[in-house]
Amino acid sequence: MPSALDTDALQGKSILLVDDDVRNVFSLSHILGEKGIDVIQALGGEDALRILNEKATIHLVLTDLMMPGMDGYELIQQIRKDTRFQNLPIIVLTAKAMKDDREKSSKRVPMHTSPNPWIRNAF
Repeated sequence: MPSALDTDALQGKSILLVDDDVRNVFSLSHILGEKGIDVIQALGGEDALRILNEKATIHLVLTDLMMPGMDGYELIQQIRKDTRFQNLPIIVLTAKAMKDDREKSSKRVPMHTSPNPWIRNAF
């Protein structure tokens, strides 16, 4: 079980939440907002890149992997290409975590993946 995210350390910080499912965006925005975290919403990879370029104060990216158009893998690769964001923390949320997703993910983009259902208990 992944360790809980320290939401106290994120109070007053800005998180970019990237997910094409508005139900996930609504739920996570509500949960994180209650913790004093500023949630900026993007409904896809292209939208997320535009927001990152417009707002220099994003402290963390939470992104889904499976999205139409630019998926989470490509989004992370694009973010890491920009030297401004090479150290920006990125957490992947996915509801379709398969047995080999972690291995496939780390081969494409070095990252840690966690299935979405644990997120509610982390806050």
